[in-house]
Amino acid sequence: KKEVMQNEFDTRIVQRRAIRCNREINIGEVLKEVDLTFLRPCPKGGLPPYEVDKIIGKVVKKRVDKGDIIKISDLG
Repeated sequence: KKEVMQNEFDTRIVQRRAIRCNREINIGEVLKEVDLTFLRPCPKGGLPPYEVDKIIGKVVKKRVDKGDIIKISDLG
């Protein structure tokens, strides 16, 4: 069983990757896999890479800048 050790707890945000945009995505665009990248850190509200299938094909309802994380609330 894997667990986060106490000495790792504060650095887990830096260690994890988040789904981010690799270009500016405007309102109404449909997310494609080529629009996304997986980079550190993963701030609160960021989606981990293993959830990418949940957001591919979704319509963006809020403009997302290059390098920004994708949140479920940004999608329709």
